[in-house]
Amino acid sequence: MYKTRKLLSALFALTLAFTLCACGGESASTAPAATSESTVAADTGKSEAAEPAESAAAQTESIAEVSVEAEPEKVELPVEGEYNIFAVQYEGYLIHAAEMELESVLTLGADSKGSMTMGEDSMDIASWTLDGSACTITMEDESSAVATVEDGILILDLYGDESMILYYAQEEADISMFSPMTADEVRAAMEGRILESKLGTFWSQLDAADAVHLSYDMHTEYMDATQSIDSYSKGGMFYSYKLTKVAGYESPSVTVFRDNTAYNLDPEKKTGVIATTVSSSYFADNIERLDSLYSDIWTYAHEKDCTEETREKDGVTYNVEYFPAGEYTAECAFYFDENGQLVYVEKGAPVIEGLQDIGTSTYTIKTIDNEVDEALFDISGYEITE
Repeated sequence: MYKTRKLLSALFALTLAFTLCACGGESASTAPAATSESTVAADTGKSEAAEPAESAAAQTESIAEVSVEAEPEKVELPVEGEYNIFAVQYEGYLIHAAEMELESVLTLGADSKGSMTMGEDSMDIASWTLDGSACTITMEDESSAVATVEDGILILDLYGDESMILYYAQEEADISMFSPMTADEVRAAMEGRILESKLGTFWSQLDAADAVHLSYDMHTEYMDATQSIDSYSKGGMFYSYKLTKVAGYESPSVTVFRDNTAYNLDPEKKTGVIATTVSSSYFADNIERLDSLYSDIWTYAHEKDCTEETREKDGVTYNVEYFPAGEYTAECAFYFDENGQLVYVEKGAPVIEGLQDIGTSTYTIKTIDNEVDEALFDISGYEITE
């Protein structure tokens, strides 16, 4: 589902960044297991710490045991039909789709074809096949994904690794077994698990600031590439300047987000394009998570497994907090100096299959402060096209 993933990537980077970013949230030990049954099993969405997920059938049985009312008669619905999205599971949390201002319709036709819309974008389904309750959906670009379909409820494992699961239902389907969380509930659950460590304290200080400036170099083993990054965020606006250096070639780029719109700008030609537009205020409230370093600090500050050690780098000894690799998160080490300032971050290769060749990434931090020039958010000097 390559195109569909492209349609979703910008949307979810914006609307879900406020709660879960780069596989943050629940640790791997509480993430759902990779089986068809557990794909149906979502976190039940309560604001307390997430408990191990149950299958849809098990949830229904549990509800029946405590309910004083008779269980409603099961409605038999055909697989063919129109399904509307009602929830999103992301890193162990089941969230109301309406909270994300997300609209999507998936249609399975009787001719084994169909369509899928995501916001204003749409794509044809070239074919779909059913094997028991497992439905393989193949898009027009020949990419595919597997869903489970039962009693008018379709649960789509978008990326095939259970990192993002979309829940759809026909109009007549009974979805009472699911209890999606509100945005505030997710936020409260997340903030209740900030790591009590140097990193947790460091992130809390960043989070409390009304403006954040990050300046650092990020070097990746893949192609021996380096990005020099300056990012600024304040008042729901974001600016990032990146100078990418690889194989003797340098390429500058600028990204600005303001007024619910993200712009990709060419600082040399003074031109730009609109990358995406969102209506959700949640993204603007947490705009700094667009920065890679801030995103990693936020992610690992919410992880549970951490060990403390000392390491030497360039002749200097640092206090290090080390996070082993999880099911979705790469291993990562945060280097602090004697004053508690973050100096280096070493992040291992992604654990996602197919991305391991990227290798280790190293952040060398120059500046982290609250000094932000709001003139950077001004795009009036650029010729913008859609």
